[in-house]
Amino acid sequence: LSELTRQEDVLARYGGEEFALVVRGINRDETLALAERIRRAVEGRLLAVADGWVSFTVSVGVGHCENGENGDAERLLELADRALYAAKYAGRNVVSMAPPSEPPSL
Repeated sequence: LSELTRQEDVLARYGGEEFALVVRGINRDETLALAERIRRAVEGRLLAVADGWVSFTVSVGVGHCENGENGDAERLLELADRALYAAKYAGRNVVSMAPPSEPPSL
C-alpha cells in the first residue's frame, strides 16, 4: 500500500485487518481512481508461501470530504466504514464510495 501512496499521505492499520488512508488535495473522482488503483494492485499481487503462491483481494470503502463537508475525522471514518460494508455486500474485491453528504435540513 505504501508503494501506491504519496509521502504526505497517512496510511495506518485500523482494526484487525483494515487500513485507513488519509489523502489530501484530490477531488472525489481522483479519490475513487486511487481506491481502484489500490484494489487492482492488491488483486494482481502474489505472495510466496512454503508450498507455492497465494493471491488475495481487497474491498475498499471510501469516505470523502470537499469544501468542509463531512470534515471531521469521526464522520469520515463512519462514511468509509459504511462504504466498506457496501463493498463487501456487493461481492468483495470492489470499491464503494460513500455518497456525498446531504445538505443539513433546516
